[in-house]
Amino acid sequence: MGDVVRSLGGISPALGGQVPPIRFRNLAFGSQQADVAAQLKDFACTAQRADVMSFHGEVAGDAATVTARFTPVTGHLYAVQVEFEPEYHGSYQVLLVAYHRLRDVLVGKYGTPTTIEHAFQTPYVEGGGEELKAIAVGWARIAAGWITPEATLAIELTTRRTPRISYVNVALEEVDASERAAIAAESL
Repeated sequence: MGDVVRSLGGISPALGGQVPPIRFRNLAFGSQQADVAAQLKDFACTAQRADVMSFHGEVAGDAATVTARFTPVTGHLYAVQVEFEPEYHGSYQVLLVAYHRLRDVLVGKYGTPTTIEHAFQTPYVEGGGEELKAIAVGWARIAAGWITPEATLAIELTTRRTPRISYVNVALEEVDASERAAIAAESL
């Protein structure tokens, strides 16, 4: 894959020099499940375990599944994923328009992405008529990301041919990995 991969440096402010903290709907990283459920009360909770909660609702005008991930021991929110439901009826152009519409919303809030990727791997090429197949088999990468010292934010087209937005707290992601490693070591 080598069509376009750009690193654009640090995150740039959307408005007036201040970038808001990276977070979905003002959910603070480190929150407990009860706080997340209260904050997402307009979403239907569809699944709940000690380390994950899933919700279904509308985000930016589209149906979506929101998955909140928690550290397994301390139960702190460290990541939120928003996966949009496929409503693109087999059209690459419609999918690409949806991706750019969502990316533009994020650019309006967080500024220019730190990285942008738009590439197809041989034998697939954009304009060749098999773009959806290339995305589905993982031979295309269309994504943008924002990186700060505290968190990362990415929007991408998934192999399910849907846009997905991921918000991840860097420090708590490391706590999650450490807690999971300790649990695995204890089970040996």
